[in-house]
Amino acid sequence: MKPGLWASKLAVLAMFLTACRNGVALETRTFRLQSLDDSVARTIIDPYVFWDRPNAPGTVAGTQGVLTVRETSDNLDRIERVLEEFDTPRKTLALHFQVILANGQSTSDSSIAEVVAELRNLFRFQGYQLIAEGYIAGLEHTHVEQLMYDLRRVPGRPIPSSMMYAGYRAAADIGTVSGTGDATQIELEYVSLYSAAGDPLFGASVVLGIGNTVVLGTLQLPGNEALILAVRAELVR
Repeated sequence: MKPGLWASKLAVLAMFLTACRNGVALETRTFRLQSLDDSVARTIIDPYVFWDRPNAPGTVAGTQGVLTVRETSDNLDRIERVLEEFDTPRKTLALHFQVILANGQSTSDSSIAEVVAELRNLFRFQGYQLIAEGYIAGLEHTHVEQLMYDLRRVPGRPIPSSMMYAGYRAAADIGTVSGTGDATQIELEYVSLYSAAGDPLFGASVVLGIGNTVVLGTLQLPGNEALILAVRAELVR
């Protein structure tokens, strides 16, 4: 056995014997973290670790996804209950982005029929056309991005007059998911729409009900056109 390993085992044994002489029995328990960063988990459990206990201090060692704590059995039980409350698995969501062109035409795109009724309550355009869409899944408290191609760029068809024909990129920071059932809500922190070249078009932060579609903003284009971004969120698990 390597000398360093012997020294480490002897140090642990000495701490254990000292703790026993002082009437304090320490145990070591390892907790696997589901969503919390180990530094955040250490901050949460800090009040339950007696660092300054004479001759038998508690200790915490953390690495990515794992927390090892040496404390009394009852304190370890408390720490376990605290982690069960705060270290819950992050939820997975699916976001559906739709870029819609309001262009003054008298007809509307059947692929966005469900959204058009709400659009007519908000705006005075005559027609709406879906020009780009994308789907992306992401975990709670993560950043997601999705490149979306302009659906009008079909071989054999003329390039539209809109200067935005090259494509789009949608981005969002998925925040906290709260509530249950039909009352479940998600915080989307600054949902943004960019041109394919990376130019920011518009963005907004919103609290969105799961299963609902929300219109996040519009961008006026040359002529009688405007660009609209709609997003829908679904809970995957």
